[in-house]
Amino acid sequence: MTAILRLTDDTKEVDFLDPSSGWWLKERKQGTPELKGGGTYRESPMSDGRRLVSKAMDNAVEIYTLALVGRNQDAAARHLQRLVAMLEQATDYWTADWKDSPVWIEDRGDCETNSQYSLVHNFKFPALGDRQGQPWVSILMERAAMEDLDLVIEREPWWRGNEPGTGTAVQLSNAKAECC
Repeated sequence: MTAILRLTDDTKEVDFLDPSSGWWLKERKQGTPELKGGGTYRESPMSDGRRLVSKAMDNAVEIYTLALVGRNQDAAARHLQRLVAMLEQATDYWTADWKDSPVWIEDRGDCETNSQYSLVHNFKFPALGDRQGQPWVSILMERAAMEDLDLVIEREPWWRGNEPGTGTAVQLSNAKAECC
């Protein structure tokens, strides 16, 4: 098996491990979900310590340090626009009633059999770099146009199994609904 790390909506994708997609992953700092609000604890003034009694998990935040590559400025600009459009689609899915296609991350290591998936909720590019300076101005022959771009993605916890939107429908009840 080959490693996979990509954003996709099942029709389009941006592959972070294939420079022909315009992006190359330099470093990844994976986040893990934390307890929302720190969890709920029960404690007594009569005993030591406290006990966790309720919890819910928050989303995880990851930082991807990327290089934008392309054979010329136009190609690099298209790669940047395609990634930003896909990330905007991810946030639109949660904020617009008319959006019906989520964006998710697919991740699989070199020696893993199954991928893991996570829906993307939000993103930010803290700084995109200087499009009037080097190396953007002199980009030639699949060279980096911008290096060390930090893409911050907020995502759900990982799950294994079917990728989003490909599950099998299961009947929950045999009850028939009666109308007025």
